[in-house]
Amino acid sequence: MRRLDVIVVVVFLTVLAVSTISAGFGPNERRPDPVPPVSEASRGTLEPPTALDPTVDIEMPPKVTDVSGTAFAIAPGIWMSADHVTNACRRLFIEVDGRFLPGFDLVAHPTADVAIFRTRRSGAPLMLSNVLDAGQTGFHHGFPSGEPGDVLSSLIGRARIRVSGAIQRVEPAVVWSESRRFPAQLAQLGGISGGPALNVEGRVVGVTVGGSQRRGTVITAAPVSMREVVAQANADLAPAPGPNFSPSPDSVVAYGNALRRSLTVAKVICLASSPKRRPLAQP
Repeated sequence: MRRLDVIVVVVFLTVLAVSTISAGFGPNERRPDPVPPVSEASRGTLEPPTALDPTVDIEMPPKVTDVSGTAFAIAPGIWMSADHVTNACRRLFIEVDGRFLPGFDLVAHPTADVAIFRTRRSGAPLMLSNVLDAGQTGFHHGFPSGEPGDVLSSLIGRARIRVSGAIQRVEPAVVWSESRRFPAQLAQLGGISGGPALNVEGRVVGVTVGGSQRRGTVITAAPVSMREVVAQANADLAPAPGPNFSPSPDSVVAYGNALRRSLTVAKVICLASSPKRRPLAQP
């Protein structure tokens, strides 16, 4: 299979400054090549990742300022997020109703953009799933631009992320095609990194880690990477019932709000520059 450059310089982070700045494509960035479409003959459960999967190039800039992202509970007090959100943090917090709950015991996957950390509390944990079907609907929940937001997508296929810059690695990934954003006027997805990608049963099939603004694609870490970091952290998964309804294209926002309200999906604050201070309380 030919090499494929899908994105250059896109990780979904929100910079914490006087005004919020979301990561995105610059005006002079070249147009990336499309991901090959999934043929009808290939529909069904995706096979495990291979070295022949198309390649997605991402350049990771150094983390020189405080950022925010998203995390989700996988067990009581145990959170999963994207490694590029939680790495190089002098202090890490979960935001809870304008207050900040410290994170600790951070464990990062050695070769994938996935990490686990702990806090003193969390909401009902989500269940992980290894099952991916080409064309299936995906639900991405989190805090794009630092505010509640959601994305509806459909699965395109497998890929391999080749990261250069501040972090260098090659890892399996999954590419999704955006269908809709909520709210509709949401211009950037910065801050949704680390959020869960759910299937129609409300199970986690990926961790949102990047995407292509121009192509309308979202990239998630592969299920195998989620399982590996869980084992690495010796985390005992304890899924619990989620909202009393299933996610659907008509309930994307309601489902995301239920997860955020119950502290199952939360905003992560990474203080990269100031080791002793807490974030300012929200007005």
